[in-house]
Amino acid sequence: MAVQTNSASLQAEIDKLDGVALINIDIVNWAGQVSLSASDLQLGEGGRLPPEKAAQLGNKKICDPHKLNVFKAVKERMRRHVLDHGISVMNGYAVPIDRLPKIIPVLDDLVQKYHVAKHEFLASYDQAIADWIDENPDFAEEIRRDVKPVSEVAGRLRAAYQVIKLAPVAGAEDALKGTATGMSHELIKNVREEAGKFYKKFCKDGANSVDARTRSTWDALKLKVSGLTFLDSKFDRLDQMLDEMLALYTNGRVEGQGFLTLKHNALLLSMDDESYLYLEGADTANADAVQTDLPVVTTPSSEAAFADEPDDGDPLDALEANNPTATPDVEVPAATDSATETLDDDLDSLFGDLASMLDDQPADADAPAPSQEAVVENADASTPSVSSPAMPAPALATDKMMDWGAW
Repeated sequence: MAVQTNSASLQAEIDKLDGVALINIDIVNWAGQVSLSASDLQLGEGGRLPPEKAAQLGNKKICDPHKLNVFKAVKERMRRHVLDHGISVMNGYAVPIDRLPKIIPVLDDLVQKYHVAKHEFLASYDQAIADWIDENPDFAEEIRRDVKPVSEVAGRLRAAYQVIKLAPVAGAEDALKGTATGMSHELIKNVREEAGKFYKKFCKDGANSVDARTRSTWDALKLKVSGLTFLDSKFDRLDQMLDEMLALYTNGRVEGQGFLTLKHNALLLSMDDESYLYLEGADTANADAVQTDLPVVTTPSSEAAFADEPDDGDPLDALEANNPTATPDVEVPAATDSATETLDDDLDSLFGDLASMLDDQPADADAPAPSQEAVVENADASTPSVSSPAMPAPALATDKMMDWGAW
């Protein structure tokens, strides 16, 4: 009986993989540098070190590295576009098969941009080397010594991608065991990281509202999660939550009751145990704890957070301006580093804020507690009403142990 159960479980997992395509981004970029050799260093009396911009950490740059940034930009944009729809797995990217009609045209366009940039770079290669030597006259001979022929450089610049379907080989089905479960874990990890970054940037330090630009985080997660709900029925609950969070942006800016709900949900999704408990369907606290009245604060708004972000431009901009294509590129959220700070203290802070709000309310022991509908109805006129109820607050502690292997 146990053997049959395990067999059925494995088959169910393999069936989920029928909806997954694996994309491998196959890009090889020339680094424009070689290893620094002993002959490149002049030691002893009259010796000198190579210029910093031409030699670092044991490598010697024989070409201006800025001229190669366009190739790195194409690779990164391809990676980000695929990750908008899927997750990292098996040294590639797992995406829903039904999203391929949206994914492939953009990848094709980016590969074409890479080839155009490669052609332009190779055509000006000799001049680029000459310019680099002129910029580093004290290191000119060392650079000339290792200049590569243009044919060799051409072979080190390649862009392509492959799309394959995951399927077991007869007799080796067990090799795919846990693959779908691993994808589910990776999706939850993505959600936690993005929610944590959102909370850290826009919901701390007494902030009381966010503007419409912050919606991009939840739009990106909605796009990703909605395509992968077939991995586990639990993701239907997450998909619904994201719909409710996006609905808070109906009027653009989110404030009042809507902001408290957004802040609460971002914190819940950013926390390990609480996010799993929520997806399991657990209501971990009283939803009526979220009130509409906010304390008056004088802290930077989300506009200030956006204003702090430098705009360094995109190396592909000039290429696209000079070589327009029929296939439009899509706008993708910028890749950022994962949040590394823990949010345990933030939970206490959030509920401390809520407690202080409750303390400001007039005490009336005989008065019944207002319903959720009444709270929204009596909110300040400037606060947009929210059709979806606030999500349950995460518990401060739980005795329930999650069975991570069940995912």
